[in-house]
Amino acid sequence: MKRSLKQSAWTPKSFPFYAETVQGVQGESRALHWHRELEISRIRRGTARQLINGREYEAREGDIFLIDNDEIHLLFDEPQNLQVQVLLFDPALVCTPGADLFDQEYLRPFSGETGGYASRLPADGPGMEEMRRCLDEMEWQFRFHGAESALMIKAMLLQFLALVVRHYGSPALRGEKTGLQEAAGERERQRQRNATRGIRLAMDFIEAEYAQPISLVRMTEIAGMSVSHFCSTFRKLTNTTPNEFLIRCRLAAAKDKLRATEDKILEIAQSCGFETLSNFNRAFLNHVGMTPGEYRRS
Repeated sequence: MKRSLKQSAWTPKSFPFYAETVQGVQGESRALHWHRELEISRIRRGTARQLINGREYEAREGDIFLIDNDEIHLLFDEPQNLQVQVLLFDPALVCTPGADLFDQEYLRPFSGETGGYASRLPADGPGMEEMRRCLDEMEWQFRFHGAESALMIKAMLLQFLALVVRHYGSPALRGEKTGLQEAAGERERQRQRNATRGIRLAMDFIEAEYAQPISLVRMTEIAGMSVSHFCSTFRKLTNTTPNEFLIRCRLAAAKDKLRATEDKILEIAQSCGFETLSNFNRAFLNHVGMTPGEYRRS
């Protein structure tokens, strides 16, 4: 599921930035999703699990996560008291196309392990107190909407990223790389981006066409991959199989219709891509823990 940068009455298109603190995981964030903006998320309170391109992390209070644009991710298993601070911004806010290597260094922390950085910055890691102050100041300025807020936000964002580079990008933590190693790393990042792009295309197709019969071969055609490469990459990036993702999409649509309409359960099952009522009932019970009828009455 692709998401776009949220807009406020204050945020102009020329300043693509958004910040908020939310209670729990809300709306579209409850499903695997991605967006073209870079994301900084901080666990203010509680614990959860964070899935980023198939890698699962324990998300503890105070942890900060750096999520590259278009990485497939999901925060889940959250308790009732989970509170998350989320900041989204377009990379061009920091580094415009054609910028020199000095400016590009600000965005290197989002390159992940292939660039020598971790997606999770632990709560007890170096520089965290300063970085948390930067995040709080950016959110406050975003809500304050003062005349100088855009300048303050960009200044604090650059400071935050510089702190990440200082504390988590030093040669001692990353290791010095030769020119050949840097080139190999860039080739690997491009390979990963191409694979992720193919999986996202397939996921978009599944979400749009879930009500129709969808074969594995058709998914691979959309992704531009072989069957074996597609299946292994899909599981690696999403922690599930293509068929399981298809079933979840169908069940999500069915749950909405059970709540919003009085259609017969058989009609709902067929409209959501299930060939038989027994298959629908079995899948619903396995994933939701109750029958469709019980879900509608609950």
